[in-house]
Amino acid sequence: MLLPEGATAMENKDYSGAVGIYSDIIGIAPDYSLAYSQRSLAFKALGFYEKSLGDINVVIELSGEDNELLRQRADIYTLIENYIYAVDDYNNAIELNPADIEAYNNRGIAYMRMGDTEKAIADIEHVLSVFPEQANSYFNRALIYESMDMLDDALADYSKAIELSNENVGNIYFRRGLIFSRMEKTSDALIDFEQAVEAGIENDILFNERGLIYSNLGQSEQALVDFNRALSINTHNQSIYYNRGIVYLNLQEYAYAIQDFENAIRFEPENPIYYNILGLAYYFQNEPSNAIDAYNQAIELVPNYALAYQNRANAYAKNEESDLAIVDYSKAIELDPQAAEALYNRGIVYYQLKEFDLAMADFEVIIATNMPNIVQALNMHAIIYSIQNKFYPALDDLSAAIELDSEYPDSFYKRAIINKLLGKRTEAIEDLKRYLALETDPELKKGAEELLMSLGG
Repeated sequence: MLLPEGATAMENKDYSGAVGIYSDIIGIAPDYSLAYSQRSLAFKALGFYEKSLGDINVVIELSGEDNELLRQRADIYTLIENYIYAVDDYNNAIELNPADIEAYNNRGIAYMRMGDTEKAIADIEHVLSVFPEQANSYFNRALIYESMDMLDDALADYSKAIELSNENVGNIYFRRGLIFSRMEKTSDALIDFEQAVEAGIENDILFNERGLIYSNLGQSEQALVDFNRALSINTHNQSIYYNRGIVYLNLQEYAYAIQDFENAIRFEPENPIYYNILGLAYYFQNEPSNAIDAYNQAIELVPNYALAYQNRANAYAKNEESDLAIVDYSKAIELDPQAAEALYNRGIVYYQLKEFDLAMADFEVIIATNMPNIVQALNMHAIIYSIQNKFYPALDDLSAAIELDSEYPDSFYKRAIINKLLGKRTEAIEDLKRYLALETDPELKKGAEELLMSLGG
């Protein structure tokens, strides 16, 4: 009478009730293997894998090994991440029944989780040779290809799985969306993520990834919606706090950014990137001392972190600690000779200290090596020449800057001033007009407008 009740409980997914019923049966008939077998399945459904394993071991002891029991035990070993034992049982199950396709499929999953991609793919391809329409096998092979950075192959298999699948399609769209995202096919990724959401997928990684796409597209509002949704699912994912903090940083919502970066650090305190970005948020909030503390933490974790030295130098400079700023800029340059911002900013500090030769040397490195901030370096180089009354070399620098970037307004304004000093009124007027056409800040334009008026332009 109890056995049918246990079956009914299992059918109704009342696994706790089923455990109780089968335990009663075992109490009456301790050698009844079927009761152990069914209780093992109920324990497995409840997530009590060790108890499930204990029961299936009793069944094998009572009934002897057969391929189905070995496969069931192997499945439990896989769930408890004992993949070596799982593979051993799958091997024995296949030896007893070479036609056991499920054993091949599940062994492939175990191999995949062990990182033995070659054997995993071999098992999956054997399954597909028998059942070429099995969507799950394409999905599993896609996961392997994804782990191997074979993105085109992964994309093809996920697409085939979507074509064949009648279930789990939302998760497949989610995984394919991740591939599209890694391939920088953002439109396709967004379409797949939306399909996954419509299919009922609630996954923090999905919303975090979609939030990142929106953030990179400059769609901050949508990004924040997705990051908030991700955090409603998982409040312990540090990367979500970090990514949302970046959005707040870009929106100049520095207090919110600081809070998010501090949460990221709370969950991953050994990550130097989080301390560095926290320092940046404090810097922009005009709290250079707090910024310096954060950069100290980043450098303590990674002593050769060039960007942290550069950022700490910026904070020292803002704090008017010029000597310490120069030390840190120099360290950043030592670690990364191509650190264009560190070179430029060190040049600015030298300029402020009236160490013109040292400032010129830094700007000249940028100019000679054609670094990204060469136009700004040429402008500063020209300013120092003009201070030294070397107007023609200053004019050459500014003309070179304009040739490199004819949309940078400062070069025209500075050249207008030099032309005026050299008595080149017509050239000065032309440069001022060009400056006024390019500059968008009304406050900055006032001085140029007054100068232009004084020249009769």
